[in-house]
Amino acid sequence: MIVYHTAYEEIKKPDVSFGRKNADLGAGFYVSFSDNFASKWGRRKKGSSVYVNSYELDTEELKVLRLSKDRTWLRYLRRNRAGYPDAFGDYDIIIGPVANDTVYDMFGLITSSLLDEDTALELLKLGPEMVQMAVKSRRAAERMDFLSSYVIDDETLLKNASLLKVEETEYQDLVSSYFEEMK
Repeated sequence: MIVYHTAYEEIKKPDVSFGRKNADLGAGFYVSFSDNFASKWGRRKKGSSVYVNSYELDTEELKVLRLSKDRTWLRYLRRNRAGYPDAFGDYDIIIGPVANDTVYDMFGLITSSLLDEDTALELLKLGPEMVQMAVKSRRAAERMDFLSSYVIDDETLLKNASLLKVEETEYQDLVSSYFEEMK
């Protein structure tokens, strides 16, 4: 399968140990199935270009976990974001939904007992579902063959940032509507 990763450099040899440990699916090298989706994560950085790298990934003989927006996903995400040890650390690859960035607020509401898990899941199911993949093991990274990369131009970066703002606002509107209907 072909997968894509956005970075400030061309990455020919993915490194699973680089990056945030408290990301949605835990530590790993995050990729997307769509170059368009991957490019949306690009952010301008003074003095740097933004690249979309593409790879051929062979998943045969790898241990792959596919998550959906359910309690297992929510609890896994919550533990990862809080920095706990990876509950699925024995998997080579984990594929699952992207949590909307407001998920931090969601976890705060759950922890404060202002929101239960069922309601949090309902809110996280609002809007379009985007999927991400975390390549978690060196074994899996070694099965990624670099294909090519391209630089995202500034105009596209600005356009993508605007689109993400619109999506954020749309999600916030959906959440507001959900709570209005609950009254």
